[in-house]
Amino acid sequence: MRIIFRGLYAAFPAAALHTGNLAYATDLLVLFQSNGAAWVGYSDYPDYQGEKAGLYPQPEWAAKEGTDKNIYAYGTNKDFGDYITGSYTVPTGKTLFITGFSFIIGAETPTDYDHFLYAWGDIKNFTTGVIKVRLGGVGGGSCTFPKPITFSAGEKVEFWVWNISNITCALGVTAWGYEA
Repeated sequence: MRIIFRGLYAAFPAAALHTGNLAYATDLLVLFQSNGAAWVGYSDYPDYQGEKAGLYPQPEWAAKEGTDKNIYAYGTNKDFGDYITGSYTVPTGKTLFITGFSFIIGAETPTDYDHFLYAWGDIKNFTTGVIKVRLGGVGGGSCTFPKPITFSAGEKVEFWVWNISNITCALGVTAWGYEA
């Protein structure tokens, strides 16, 4: 982990700078980086142009680092009450953070496109049997979670969508997030 700076100016208390002074891109700074066991000091110039530094929300950082997760399922010819499900079991030593969920329902034939296409979707902890989210919609639905829904190592999470329309439909469900 590094302390990351981004912006035009930043205030850094140091012997060479008076409290409240601004450090410019030409100021040599003493920075700190974790080597896993301790914080280690090093010197560098601030990178306000983003070549060496960046600030990412956790989901974007996970995508950049390859720890993001996308679970998807799709099914066709689903009558009233039929469903599809996608699932994922969290590996040992990891926690799954779900930051978004969506589902879609579509008519199978052109003659049925004028019907209301009702569906609902769930996020369920299959291990404990607890439904974490239930979301309804016409044609689909989606939601992002400012506070991620978490699942611990070994838990199986399932993502469901049900056809509650009176016609045969195609269904899709997607959940996304990251592991840490």
